[in-house]
Parts: sequence; C-alpha cells; structure tokens
Amino acid sequence: MRIWIDTTELTSSDAKQWPSDLRFNGRAVTQEGQFLRSAQARMFARSNLKTSIGFKIEREHTSIQSCQVFMFTHYIALPLSGTVKFQSQSSAGSKRLFYLANAAVEVVDFHQIGLRSIHEYSVSGGKPTLEEPS
Repeated sequence: MRIWIDTTELTSSDAKQWPSDLRFNGRAVTQEGQFLRSAQARMFARSNLKTSIGFKIEREHTSIQSCQVFMFTHYIALPLSGTVKFQSQSSAGSKRLFYLANAAVEVVDFHQIGLRSIHEYSVSGGKPTLEEPS
C-alpha cells in the first residue's frame, strides 16, 4: 500500500517503505443527553462519521546522520491536513484507490534504530470514499 497526504508521499513503491501495523477505526459521532430526573442517559446519533487510520513506516538510510536529519525535518515538511490517498495493489498488479478527505495528521512518532527510522502516523477524517474528492 502506498499513502499520500495531498502530494506528499509517505511511502514508496520500494517494499522497505510500505506501511505495517495498519489500523482502522470508524465510529459514529454521538451526543449524550443527561436529562433532569431521568432514570437513564439518552444517546443521539449525529450522523457524523469519524475515521482514524494508523500505520507505521520503516525507512532505511545510508548513514546515521542522514537518518537523524530526516527525522528532524520530515515532520515540519508534512502537510498537517488535506486529502489522504491510499493505493492498494493486488498480487496480480491491479490497483485500487481509497480517499479520506479533509483529514488531519494527529500524531507522528519517530524512533531511530541504527540506520533505520520508524515513523508512526495517525490520521483522522470523515467518511472514507472510493471516489476522488473534488
């Protein structure tokens, strides 16, 4: 799977930079009503959907210095909001695109192990779609 935030690609076609530990959480936004003298709370579905997607990407660097420079400069170069695009590819080579419009990058966590950097991302948005948002 390849992943972009707007035009910034987080992965590459190189298998060493594909995401792992892919997590998907979809939930409906609800509101809780606590009414006076009521025996129980009442929940109201607000018809809003929130989708959170988390994943890790491991990158191999040519030197420890280039690894550290990438770690310190990557986050500030990321667009923190926009359309997140996911491209899935089957073993036969067919590709499928998924979109999360109006998404925001909530967490970027970095770890360094020698020449490798591990980046953990969490993005949230509304309803995922198969159609490219306008």
